[in-house]
Order: sequence, then C-alpha cells, then structure tokens
Amino acid sequence: MPTRPWQLAVAPLLTLVASVLDDPASNTWSGGPVFLASMGAALGMSSRELFLLDRGYSRTRWPLAIASGLLAVFYLGRLAAFLLGGQHGDLFTVFFGTSVTTLITMVLLIVVSFSMAALSTEQRGRDLKARASRSSAELAHAAQVQRNLLPPTSPEVPGYEVAGALVPSRGVSGDFFDWRATEDGLAFTVADVMGKGSARR
Repeated sequence: MPTRPWQLAVAPLLTLVASVLDDPASNTWSGGPVFLASMGAALGMSSRELFLLDRGYSRTRWPLAIASGLLAVFYLGRLAAFLLGGQHGDLFTVFFGTSVTTLITMVLLIVVSFSMAALSTEQRGRDLKARASRSSAELAHAAQVQRNLLPPTSPEVPGYEVAGALVPSRGVSGDFFDWRATEDGLAFTVADVMGKGSARR
C-alpha cells in the first residue's frame, strides 16, 4: 500500500507540538515520548514487513525481522518507562538509560549489518542470474534470426547435389552463405565477420 503524504507529516508535527510544550533549550529530553513512540512504531512496522515477505525471498529476512522487532519492543519499553517515571525515574535510568541503550543497540545493529551484507549478496546474485537469463534469451533470438537469413531450401541443378550447413561455435556466429540461380548456373555467396563476440557484429 503506498504511503500517503499525511502519514509522513504525523511524526514531524507531533515533534513540533512536543517541542513547543517542552522547551528543548532547557530539557534535553524534550519531545522524548514522540521520539520513543516514533522509533518503536517505525521499527515495529519494518519488522512486520520483513515477516510478511515471501519465504523464498531471502534467508536473512529472519535475523533482520527479529532484530527490528526486538529494537521496537525495547523502544516501546523505554516509552513506557519514560511515561511512568520520567527521564530521571529509576526504571528509565536503570533499565533504559544511555549505557544500556547503547549496548543493546550496538549488538542489534551488528546483527542487522551482517544480515544486510548477506541480503545485498543475495540480491546481487539474483541480479546476475537475471542478466544471464536475459543474455541467453537474446542469444537464442539472435541465433533464430541468423537461421532465418540462410536459404531455406537447396537449389536444384541438373547433375549436381547442392547442400549447405552453418555450425556456429557458440549460439551465434558471424558466418553466412547464400545461393541464387543465374543464367550460367548457380552463384554462391559466403561471408564471415572478423572479430570475436556478438558485440562486434
């Protein structure tokens, strides 16, 4: 489902209201509930999207989904502790303070980083396979075009048996032959393109 413009404006507007009500010049945690709620919601939605991906999409979606889900739960826990006891409350400072948050975030970010690297490798592999498949299809089409350029039948010349064949070393070659009847008998055309690779033709 596409994101609507008003959905992108909700978090900034809430932050603006919170900053007006709680001056950031005198309070380092001004707008704290908005920040914590936004982080929890964003991470929770990203975890949900990862869980909803097709099973065969990637093996690394599970570590990413679990790490995002754990971070979402952690930030929602910080929000609950902040609302219950404030930024100086024992619950918030002991269990959700800066040092604890840094440690947990670093561990989960390491998991996410390795998972993202593996996901990038998988996506690169899928992209290379798709390109190889397209190249094979293009070569097969080019080979069919080349076969269509060759004479479909052998000419009938009294006293002679005429036959021709083209066997490319790969799917497509630069060789070509043709024949046509003339008043004196039969004219042959044989051609070869110099160079290697279909890009040179």
